[in-house]
Amino acid sequence: MLCSTIIAVIQNKVQDNLLATDARCIALFNDCMSKLAADFLLPELATWDELVFEIGEASTETPADFHRQLSMCYNQTAAREVLVERSLAAFQALDPAGTRTGSICRVFPFQQEVACYPIPTAAETIKAWYFRHPSELTASDDVIDGLPDDLAKDALADYALRELFDEIEDDVTGKKPNTLYFTQRFERDLQRISRYVNFSGAKTVQATSFRP
Repeated sequence: MLCSTIIAVIQNKVQDNLLATDARCIALFNDCMSKLAADFLLPELATWDELVFEIGEASTETPADFHRQLSMCYNQTAAREVLVERSLAAFQALDPAGTRTGSICRVFPFQQEVACYPIPTAAETIKAWYFRHPSELTASDDVIDGLPDDLAKDALADYALRELFDEIEDDVTGKKPNTLYFTQRFERDLQRISRYVNFSGAKTVQATSFRP
């Protein structure tokens, strides 16, 4: 789904191209996708990359596009599965002194690094599965990344229209009818995305990014 397709829908409804510029719409799309990626494990964002741990190094950097949820790892050098620890305390308890060496059998993601246990005595390559950031949109001919076309068209349009009408109706006393309408539409979009994600086998993490 091209950004321009959704922008056309928005501009047709807002009828104020000084407010609903291409650049503003694209910025709102990026904001929406960032929040969706924080609230849902979107299947389209699942990917893998190789982590290289050098000799004697207890950690390595996460891939540039890493967002969260390091789910599975496989030691390609030793040809065996690697356990992803979910607790920092449990990971630190494996080797409190941080001196044990050997072939990597466990890892723990921490901020922008992935720590390993034990410290490798030879360079090892770990294949890692995780969820990446959505690609940043910069132009109207960019393709929306992270959602199927039908969900992307509705969710991004309704989110942007909610935000734009909230500005337009800011000086209106009482209720904001258009803002409320697109807020309700977007709530239904979130429910559809949640069903889609759950059907795919992933999980809703915490649908709170869109709350005040």
